[in-house]
Amino acid sequence: MNTKLFALFLLSLPAFAQTAQITGRVTDATGAAVPGVEIAIRSTLTGAERRAQTNEVGLFTVPLLQPGTYDVHVERQGFKPISQAGIALEVDQRAELNFSLEVGTLSEQVEVRSALSRLNTVKASQGQVIDNQRIVDMPLNGRNYIDLALMSGGAVQSAPSSRIDGFSAGGQRVSQNRYIMDGIDNNSVELAAAGRRAEMVEPSIDAIQEFKVQTNAYAAEFGRGMGGVVNLTIKSGSNDLHGTAFEFVRNEIFDARNFFTPVGSPKPPFKRNQYGFSVGGPVMLPKLYNGKNKTFFFGDYEGTRIRETSTIANTLPTLRMREGNSSELPSSRRVNDPGTGQQFPGNVIPASRFDPVAVRLM
Repeated sequence: MNTKLFALFLLSLPAFAQTAQITGRVTDATGAAVPGVEIAIRSTLTGAERRAQTNEVGLFTVPLLQPGTYDVHVERQGFKPISQAGIALEVDQRAELNFSLEVGTLSEQVEVRSALSRLNTVKASQGQVIDNQRIVDMPLNGRNYIDLALMSGGAVQSAPSSRIDGFSAGGQRVSQNRYIMDGIDNNSVELAAAGRRAEMVEPSIDAIQEFKVQTNAYAAEFGRGMGGVVNLTIKSGSNDLHGTAFEFVRNEIFDARNFFTPVGSPKPPFKRNQYGFSVGGPVMLPKLYNGKNKTFFFGDYEGTRIRETSTIANTLPTLRMREGNSSELPSSRRVNDPGTGQQFPGNVIPASRFDPVAVRLM
């Protein structure tokens, strides 16, 4: 039996390396900068709101935003307010969002429905974001999310003889990758890679919100290695209770027969069960308005049970061979005296040459 257990309970705490940010500029109809504009960014999942103001040249930046969907409201006295809904931010994304205000009153409002541009104009790093939908939908043997890193440019499978599982990025060793989970270093520190894995914690794919693989020109904040950077974020609770339950089954009924299994013998038994659940939602405390927009929880469990037998092909000595008589071997197979290098007569080792310890072991 091989059992794997992973349980994780987290509050929604921001971490620098895996948060996103929105930056931009606010101008009027003539293109002139508008200072002192109020920028409100609200999470559609948790209701958490962040505020900022444009500076003297109309620029604003709202950092440390958790990956998710946001609504943005822009407002200043003497201009029509602007609202834009459904802005999706990915892990470590630096989004640019510009607004042009029209003269009017606060009772009037402009709604912007255009989608946020995916063109990265803020930083030079190259990467691929694997969102939760693809993580769950893509077939994964063993449900190891890191296999999806191969969807990124410059990422290839590790060599068959590699001591560490994972992938190679940009031709670098597998050990040159860096793994980050919710902004925390998640690299294996075991001596000589004793666990044969690159990361310390491998979360269940039902617990992963999304992850990003950067393989080129990433910022100095990541560092550590010359390979890729895997930046992963765990799901968070929201104002609605949500969760999943799953079980994946494999057994020998659907497997091909092993090449070395004797003819007429049944297939060696193989049964694998992977099962678990995840759940998240608000913390229901009366003083916190029943958890609305305040405090959230998320937890998950995954277990794996494997029952299997193996077919092994081996060569065993016959009874006569165990007594030192190898005359059954073909004439081309010589049993030589290690002292002289000459063949024992008839391929029979004299009893006087037997090692007493070997005799007892035999």
